[in-house]
Amino acid sequence: MRLPTSSSSFDNRGIGSSTDNGKPFDIAQLSDDAARVIETLGFERTNVLGWSMGGFIAQTLAFNDPARVHKLILLSTDPGGTAAELASPAILGQLTDPSGTPHQQARRLLSVLFPSDLAESIYREFGDVVAAARAKLSPNPGGSADCGDGRMAPRWRLRSAP
Repeated sequence: MRLPTSSSSFDNRGIGSSTDNGKPFDIAQLSDDAARVIETLGFERTNVLGWSMGGFIAQTLAFNDPARVHKLILLSTDPGGTAAELASPAILGQLTDPSGTPHQQARRLLSVLFPSDLAESIYREFGDVVAAARAKLSPNPGGSADCGDGRMAPRWRLRSAP
C-alpha cells in the first residue's frame, strides 16, 4: 500500500483568503472550482476529503467528474435531498447567529459542533483564530446560497477591509 506523500487544501470562493465577485454561487460552481484546483496542481486522479459543506462540494465533484476522484472521504456532511436529516431550527439558529462579539460567536459555534469539554479545549487553543474568522463574516440579510440539491443555506460574505 502506497501512502500519500502530500496533501493540499484551499479556501472556497468568498471564504478565508479567497475572494468572490459578489454574485451568488452554488455548490456546483464550488465543485467546478475544486476541479480546477486539482487540474492546476497537476493531479489526474486524487483522494478528495470533504467536511461539512465541503462534503456537498466533494460529492458533486465525484458525481460530475468521477475519473478525477480516486477515493471520496466525507466528514460531518450528508447527501442532501429530501431524506437528509437537517439541523433543527434551534441548532441552525445557533450556527448562524451573528450576535455578540466574535469571541462569543466562536464559543457558541464550537459549543454546537463539539462536546462541551472538547469545545472548551478547542476554544482555548483556537478561539482567537475562530473569532478572527467570525469577525470577517457579515450576514447578508435574507440572503442564501443554493446547496445544489434544492435546499438553501445561509449566505455569508466577507466584510470589506476598512
